[in-house]
Amino acid sequence: MSSIRSVRQQVARHGRVLFSLTLKQPATMQDLSKYSLAKLRALEEQVNDALKTHHFLNISKAREQILHIARNAGLTEKQVLAIKAPGSGKSGAAAVSYTNPDDPAQQWSGRGRQPAWVKAWLAAGKSLEDIKTSA
Repeated sequence: MSSIRSVRQQVARHGRVLFSLTLKQPATMQDLSKYSLAKLRALEEQVNDALKTHHFLNISKAREQILHIARNAGLTEKQVLAIKAPGSGKSGAAAVSYTNPDDPAQQWSGRGRQPAWVKAWLAAGKSLEDIKTSA
């Protein structure tokens, strides 16, 4: 009891609540099991909208911080946004390494799964070197 009295004295002295001693739910929390499915879906949509807004604000804040650092380093926004990580982006399609001699339209880069015609070629006892495309 003396600790509660001292907290009340501090509140009276400082004019604000330092922490709550009650374990009740806030007035805004309700028993969601009593809600209809439609009401729960509406709440879900509101929460998702709030999360998207929060995420957008965090990204905007981080972007501004990054640009502030860049400006202090003497870089422009355009220079910062033009910087790409090494190896980023697609490098395009792999070059053709093997061509089916029976049907030149069938080609394989040598990457990924072997096409059926390559498997048949190898099953016939032939070598991949025989169908290697000269570059």
